[in-house]
Amino acid sequence: MNSHIPTLLLREWMQHKRGWLIAAFAPPLLFLAMLPFGHVSGLPTEHPELVALGILMVSACAVFAICLLVALFQLPGLARRDVQDRSIEFWLSLPGGHGDRE
Repeated sequence: MNSHIPTLLLREWMQHKRGWLIAAFAPPLLFLAMLPFGHVSGLPTEHPELVALGILMVSACAVFAICLLVALFQLPGLARRDVQDRSIEFWLSLPGGHGDRE
């Protein structure tokens, strides 16, 4: 197995600890915060296919909106990412060829 994966994961955790904690705990906390306000009074009896299609569209739009927000959040930092990232130089400075790093 790749022995450098745990090292890279540890580095990612040490660099972005707050972001990973937010990503881990925000969805369950939002769910628990919205849980008391949820109420189901019954299923619709007319046009169940239309209701299913509506639920599918709302779910797809929600996933698209989340992906769009993530992309817009990361977009400003992409221009400076290559300049600030020194990990490529670090990995290339290690002894051994490219075939050894698989």
